Amino acid sequence: MKTKIQAAVLGVAALGLLPLWGEGVRPAPIRQVEIRDRVFQVNGKPFFPLMAWLQDAKNFPLLTSCAMNTTAGYHAGSSGTKDVAAYLGLVEQAGLYGVMPFDARLKGQPALLGYIHDDEPDLPHQESEAVVEAGPSLRVNPKTPLWRLVDGDVSSWSVLDPLEGARLTIRLPRPVTVVSLGVAVTVSKGLALPAEVAFEAGGRELLKARLTGQRGVQKFSLPEPATFQELSLRVLSVAPGEQDWGSLASISTEKNSPNIF
Repeated sequence: MKTKIQAAVLGVAALGLLPLWGEGVRPAPIRQVEIRDRVFQVNGKPFFPLMAWLQDAKNFPLLTSCAMNTTAGYHAGSSGTKDVAAYLGLVEQAGLYGVMPFDARLKGQPALLGYIHDDEPDLPHQESEAVVEAGPSLRVNPKTPLWRLVDGDVSSWSVLDPLEGARLTIRLPRPVTVVSLGVAVTVSKGLALPAEVAFEAGGRELLKARLTGQRGVQKFSLPEPATFQELSLRVLSVAPGEQDWGSLASISTEKNSPNIF
């Protein structure tokens, strides 16, 4: 098998598509990358990229020993680097080209072969025009932003810290009229849970509801349809857990058919 692989690589090289630079030999700095007649070209010459994916810099010598010439992808802190620019510097030192996430600082770098888009950009997702603002006592966790409460995805969540007394306001671009409100609670071992919440709009309380420790949206009908452009939620009481914080998966409204903010 080893002989067959080597023969295949040498065969590609013989076609002039794959420059086989050895250890300590640097590829030419990239001045231009283009596609001509369906042929990938670097500096006006045919180039066949053989890429590894998300590699630590300690593996770069192994890549070049396998006749690879490019590495693709970067994750924060990889190889002890502070950013993608520092990582691309290690790529260049190893005699490789890099296909990196976009960063304006990389433009013109001699080892930059191209950019790669974010992983799985084709996955469906919902977007909202609503803005979610934290109340004065709420400490916002940047890893679980509050907009997740209105993204329509009950598998994501936003941390409310502290949970008891937490208050947040959802501001909409235009008024809506709804007949019910819903809350999805994050349920996990040891996690504090909201026990009672209140919804307010226009300076008056629309609904006070007791929640159960169950997954999924808990929906509550309003006494009468309500029209508002701003909706506030307050956590009145909690079922304590091991931490002071808890989280919600979503806040939703309903007209005649489900309508996530």
